[in-house]
Amino acid sequence: MALIQYKDAELGQCGGREITTTSSTTANANSFFYAIQFITTAKVTAQTNYSSTINPNLPSFTSGFTAGTIVFGRYTAITLAEAGAAAIGYFAAE
Repeated sequence: MALIQYKDAELGQCGGREITTTSSTTANANSFFYAIQFITTAKVTAQTNYSSTINPNLPSFTSGFTAGTIVFGRYTAITLAEAGAAAIGYFAAE
C-alpha cells in the first residue's frame, strides 16, 4: 500500500470507522487510527497502540473525553466504556 501523507489523512482521504460499541474496534488492515474524534462524552477502557508507538494512555483519563475532543496518535484498536458512547477513528496507512 502506498504511504499516505498525514496532510492527506487529515482531510479524511483514508476514511474512518465509527466506534460505538463496548467491544474493541480495530482499524483496517495495513492502517491505524491517527485521530479519534469523540462525538459524545466517552471514556476509553482499552487501547492497542500501533507497533513501537508510545501514545497517551487514554484509559487513564478517568473523567473521559467531552464531545468534540480529538486525540491524535497511532492506535490499532480502541474500546469505549459505555453503551451509547460514540467516536470516529480516522485512518492513516502504514
